[in-house]
Amino acid sequence: MSFICPICCKDFTEDSESIPKILKCGDTICFNCLNEKKEKDKIICPLCSIEANDLENLRTNNFVLNKQNKKKCKLCLNEFNKERTPKVLICGDTICLNCVNKSYNNNKDNDIDEFLCPICKQTHKENIDSIPVNKLIMKLIKEEELLLNTKILPIEKPITSFDYEFSIGLIGESGVGKTYLANYFIQEKPLLNYTKKNEYEINFKLISIKNKNIKIKLFDTLGQEVFRNFNISLLKSVDAILIIFSLTQKDSFDFVKTWYEQYKNDFKNKIIYLIGNKSDDDKNRKIKNEEGINLANDLSLEYFETSAMNGKNINKIFLKICLSLMENYELKGKNKEKKFHLVRNNRSNINKKKIKCN
Repeated sequence: MSFICPICCKDFTEDSESIPKILKCGDTICFNCLNEKKEKDKIICPLCSIEANDLENLRTNNFVLNKQNKKKCKLCLNEFNKERTPKVLICGDTICLNCVNKSYNNNKDNDIDEFLCPICKQTHKENIDSIPVNKLIMKLIKEEELLLNTKILPIEKPITSFDYEFSIGLIGESGVGKTYLANYFIQEKPLLNYTKKNEYEINFKLISIKNKNIKIKLFDTLGQEVFRNFNISLLKSVDAILIIFSLTQKDSFDFVKTWYEQYKNDFKNKIIYLIGNKSDDDKNRKIKNEEGINLANDLSLEYFETSAMNGKNINKIFLKICLSLMENYELKGKNKEKKFHLVRNNRSNINKKKIKCN
């Protein structure tokens, strides 16, 4: 449910092999996968089996490379929906159907169909009925509907088998609220009278999503630089990572890029979110919402603001992670009838007992 190629399950980037290409059908696939499917300058979409045009003339999906305002038309700034179906132009820009219709009506005296793209300022000569729908945006709209209609159900009774087992790492400076955030998800209530201990603990929670039993491991990593190598060993074993800073501590915000640069080699093929915690503390807030969004865009991450006091967005984040991991795993062609786990088998002492850090 993120910006990934549905064939190889890798994130789209701006490098030559991962540039997202839009087929005639509206599906978005990375350049590398399309190149592998190329046969005599013809491409058959591996998703819908519709024949596309030659590889050189396929348009780049600019919407994927620029994730800001991802569900809004850049022209009217209205969110895409059934009435405002996202249409992909020849240049790769996505604009809603209403704006496309208005442009054609303004040029109705012309003998040929023309569309003046307000983004790239180029005149496109294409029939309105032939402009494909951006399926990636439609997928994001459906994802939002799925999040609204799906719940995390705690499993109270003991069970011996799971459909999935996911591990999630929480990283960030000391004092940003990693432990509080993890506790709210585990206990479903704020953590009170917490005394910081110089030891490492792994939190577990058993949940059910869409009738699937899931075991979640939360790794609350240590914030000090002295534990950098210890954190690296942990992050290599997790499936998703939350980079957390405090909205009341500017230093923790400034250090986000440092954390990202330190561990970016261990972030490959993982779901990563940027989290601004302590959104309930308006009085001491130092970081604006726009600053968090801009930083997330710079790092190509998705941004959420949370509160470990009132639970804002906490369940949503973990629900989104689980749904994404479930979908990503199924996209890789695994047998859905079998029980399977995404988390790697880590035989180190980290998974077996508490680690005391001197």
